[in-house]
Amino acid sequence: MDTRMEEIVNAIEHNKLTAYDSFRFHCTQCGKCCINREDILLTPLDLFRIANELKLSLKEFIGQYCELYIGPDSHFPLIRLKPRGPVKRCPLLKNRRCSVHKAKPAMCAMFPIGRVIAFPEDETSSDAPVIEYFYMNPGCGNNTGHKRYANGLILLVFRLMIASSLNG
Repeated sequence: MDTRMEEIVNAIEHNKLTAYDSFRFHCTQCGKCCINREDILLTPLDLFRIANELKLSLKEFIGQYCELYIGPDSHFPLIRLKPRGPVKRCPLLKNRRCSVHKAKPAMCAMFPIGRVIAFPEDETSSDAPVIEYFYMNPGCGNNTGHKRYANGLILLVFRLMIASSLNG
């Protein structure tokens, strides 16, 4: 297991968040969270919002910025932002700033909160998988901000609802 994966597994195991938890983080817009990223998956809403922000058709946006593949474990078709260069930088990062900040992917809007689907350990269990959230220290920004996990999630959902209603 590589170092990044070990860090993620450790964060999942030790930094789970509930709706009542808080953490310290303030984004300084340094762009560090946008490098060494091969994991920025896009939802259908992300695709439409970003393509609209860039004034591209969906086909043009996917062709220029994305990569399609089948998830190795889930076997679901996935679309991710295709990283660029040796530092694997997000293709939407321009001059160390997000070029689609108003329409950034949900995954980026949640940063530094991660999300994982937890399946029951007992394969014969009838329990449904659950979505768990965790905080992962990104190694950037600063600790001047005090965030409550639930507040950030509520704001994200509200923002996405407004955006989808404005886009038709």
